[in-house]
Amino acid sequence: MITVLKPLLEWIVGSYSLFNNVFVDSLFMGFVVVVSRLVSREVVGSFYNVGFINGRSGGSFLYWMSHFFLTTMLFLLVALFINVVKFISSIHLLITLFK
Repeated sequence: MITVLKPLLEWIVGSYSLFNNVFVDSLFMGFVVVVSRLVSREVVGSFYNVGFINGRSGGSFLYWMSHFFLTTMLFLLVALFINVVKFISSIHLLITLFK
């Protein structure tokens, strides 16, 4: 799963810069990946403990799919939030300039 999903994830989030700073972008992506891995591990572990998943292959597939989905969604939600804040601040700046 990692050989398929890792290049796809890098293609989705790799070329997009949130903060126009390579160091801060790397720190942010590291934070997003750690959070999504912890959540994915907790979800898959609880499914395994309940008996919803049997064996390692089903758990691995579910883990990587949830990790991919969560990483992509967290990144896109934060990117949307940052862009909305930038847009609102630019409108506020325009309003204050024309007062």
